[in-house]
Amino acid sequence: MKFFRVEKNTALVVLAAAFIGFCLANSSLAGWMVNLASLPLPVASLNLNLSLQGWIEDFVLVGFFFLVGLELKHELVAGSLKNPARLLVPSLAAILGVAVPALTYIALTAGHPELFRGWPIPTATDVTFSLAVFLIFGSRMPKSARTFLLAFAIIDDMLAILIIAVFFGGSLNPVFLASAAFLALGFWYLAKIGANAWILVALGLCVWYLTLEGGIHPTIAGVALALLIPKDKLARTTELLHPWIGALVLPVFAFFAAAIPLAGIASALASPIFLAVMLRPLGKIIGVFSGAMIGVRVLGTRADQTVSKVDYLVTSTMGGIGFTVALLVSSLSFPPGSTERNSAAIATLFSALVSMGIAAVALRLRSQHLARQTPVSNQGLD
Repeated sequence: MKFFRVEKNTALVVLAAAFIGFCLANSSLAGWMVNLASLPLPVASLNLNLSLQGWIEDFVLVGFFFLVGLELKHELVAGSLKNPARLLVPSLAAILGVAVPALTYIALTAGHPELFRGWPIPTATDVTFSLAVFLIFGSRMPKSARTFLLAFAIIDDMLAILIIAVFFGGSLNPVFLASAAFLALGFWYLAKIGANAWILVALGLCVWYLTLEGGIHPTIAGVALALLIPKDKLARTTELLHPWIGALVLPVFAFFAAAIPLAGIASALASPIFLAVMLRPLGKIIGVFSGAMIGVRVLGTRADQTVSKVDYLVTSTMGGIGFTVALLVSSLSFPPGSTERNSAAIATLFSALVSMGIAAVALRLRSQHLARQTPVSNQGLD
């Protein structure tokens, strides 16, 4: 599993899984793919009537959000989000990075109220993919630029999680939610005293079920439980979980989420959703860079001086690399097989590839420039 401890390896495997799912959905096995995804897997005793894809989106993917929560907890207690002053720049970058693509989507779909529900689709940044592109092409970028990328991407995920909780839950059941909160406190206490891992898993499953039945999307349970893991156990938990998320959870989700038939691609491309989501790379660059510049201006001399305006601009190109959360929101926004869902998913894939291309070129050019500057700097010190 060492292979999946490397971010860029995980990203490549997830992309491969998405490509295979896409190819199968447009082959003679397309019917088999549809039947497999819609295969009913009910649990009558728990009143759960989920299909295979439903289990993947509502249960399996919770593991990914648990990992995101662990990364967030680490950044809050020991990383880039620990310093309140340093938190301002990536926070504003993330907020405007969400707002600009969302407002662009709303403006372009204004004449189609039935499409409004999909406004969060172009807002998310994928930490795994953006970091992989940074590591591959940004070898000469300053370390603080990587820290900025991680910070605004994680805050971006926090915003996406809040959006999912508020806009994609069902009718709330206070009894179930109160029970989930009570068990979550028990999870925190038992984790703190070092209880057996299987007891924690059992409690976590109970919290997941109660959250789902309580009317809140269960990915929220994954993040909440991760934030309750004690500081001294964060590294070990992340180390154990990370390769399994990369090897199983993300590839399986990508395989089914990217299984988009091209039979109706003409109607999908003609939908206002396609252009609204395809403009995500531009909206993200404008939003992230503008937010960072506002933060730098507000902080003045307290801002990180090791990151230049050009570095912020180059790093902002990775904001449009959205995949996992964007596809999840697409599946939550529109019914399976609908033109709207297919259009959003196709645009999500295309815009992610466009953002990767833009980011790769920008990082490579910036790294080459910094490499040429290094000898000059050294000569000046001699």
